[in-house]
Amino acid sequence: AGGLYVLGTTRHESRRIDNQLRGRAGRQGDPGTTRFFISLQDDVFRVFGGDKIESLMDRFRLGDQIPLQSPIVNDTLDRVQKAVEEFFKKTRTTLFEFDKVISKQRELTYNTRKEFLANDDEAVLKLVKEWGKDAVKFHIEQVTGKTPEEEKSTEEKATEFKEYFGLEMPELSAGMKPAEVEAKLNEVVQKGITEKAASYEEFRPGFAVEAARIATVVTIDDEWKALLQKMDALKQTVGLAAYKGSEPLKEYQVQGFRMYQK
Repeated sequence: AGGLYVLGTTRHESRRIDNQLRGRAGRQGDPGTTRFFISLQDDVFRVFGGDKIESLMDRFRLGDQIPLQSPIVNDTLDRVQKAVEEFFKKTRTTLFEFDKVISKQRELTYNTRKEFLANDDEAVLKLVKEWGKDAVKFHIEQVTGKTPEEEKSTEEKATEFKEYFGLEMPELSAGMKPAEVEAKLNEVVQKGITEKAASYEEFRPGFAVEAARIATVVTIDDEWKALLQKMDALKQTVGLAAYKGSEPLKEYQVQGFRMYQK
């Protein structure tokens, strides 16, 4: 008959790879033959059920020198390959679902970044002031304890406010409501932004918006890199959620969303 004779020394985990190898022996209608020589100690058998055939050989006292050619082996190998393919398919699907969380966070982050880079000067200054409002809310959440014992002192709050905003915290009376406290702090922050922008404009026209763009983009990039490291660490440990009856993917989505909010 002639043609190419292809010898395989093992079977791959995927039937597609084996079929590609077989295809080398019959290109474009040319004659050819393929034959695989396999061992029950191959990884694909060892991990996925080769011990059953091996025990069968021991029972019938078939030595290592006797080749085993049987439809049972082929059927078993086909089932093994199907099981392996299903295993890796499920793994790829799970990884894809995990990656979708990062992809969504990346989309939101890049959209925020684009707002500061692509908008006009007036819109950028407006975004900075809105960011200042959000920063005040975040600061209040960080310094407010869930219980009176966890509540930070006035001196600690003033120190953190100055470190965070570079401004002196205004005096707040003990009887002020949370909304009044937020309004008072926001007033100071907005005034500080306006004054800083004015001083930058005196230094050089257009410098205020330029500085705002640089500062916000650098901050976004730094926070994004830190978030990626945290999300990677979360992915490595989220599998433990299965021990408490939770779905790892769901836990990853929930905790990842909380991390992104912060």
